[in-house]
Amino acid sequence: MCQRDHIEIEPENVFAGVTDRGLRHKENQDDMALAVVKTASGSHYIAVVCDGVSGSERAASASAAAAETACEALVRGLTDAPDQDIKTLVTAAIAEANVAVCSLTYTHGTAKEPPETTIVAAVVTGCTAVIGWVGDSRAYWFTADDAAILTRDHSWVNDVVDAGLMSETLALKSRMARAIVRCLGGEKPDSKEHTEASVIRCNLPEGARLLLCSDGLWCYASTLETLENLVRAGSGDSPLAVAQHLVQFAIGRGGRDNITAIILEI
Repeated sequence: MCQRDHIEIEPENVFAGVTDRGLRHKENQDDMALAVVKTASGSHYIAVVCDGVSGSERAASASAAAAETACEALVRGLTDAPDQDIKTLVTAAIAEANVAVCSLTYTHGTAKEPPETTIVAAVVTGCTAVIGWVGDSRAYWFTADDAAILTRDHSWVNDVVDAGLMSETLALKSRMARAIVRCLGGEKPDSKEHTEASVIRCNLPEGARLLLCSDGLWCYASTLETLENLVRAGSGDSPLAVAQHLVQFAIGRGGRDNITAIILEI
């Protein structure tokens, strides 16, 4: 087994992540990064999930470069200037990750695209979260009696539905249903439309659990209720145990993709 096939990280007992190759892929093209920065204003929890685009060359390298670069940029920014605007910091960190992916060497003129990856990154301080993403890796929160999805996929489905060209039900039946319209890297690395991150600031309910994950998990829990029930089933468990449970759920459903889940208790 390759070391990257299954990785578990637990920086603190309230914060943990698991990534797994799954059952069908030859390598794990997902990656994650977790860090905790302690400043005078409190503990800042940094979580990053990246999912290398399988149709691109060196997808595993793309996700690794993006996760490591974004996390390092966030740690550096919070350490050097903890009072800066976090939305600006997250935007800059994702842009820096894009440069790292675009800097990877690849073979020109092949059937595969240049290295590409999705990203979702969060900085959480107290009950305030700033979350940025490109692509279809997601963020959610869950409490004992409520739940919400925080991100909106940069996807073909959402584009055609938002444009009024197709109903969501019909769009989801298309062969394009899983296509993403933004990612880091790719043929047009300087295209703002192709790589621009969406960034939000939100207040999380006290006692909530924040989940960042790749589509290898949420594709098997496509409704919020399904994922909500899975997280609540482990309400008395540690974040590491919940992340392990979510990954095993996806594997049990077929594990057709790589799977990554990060859990933070607020």
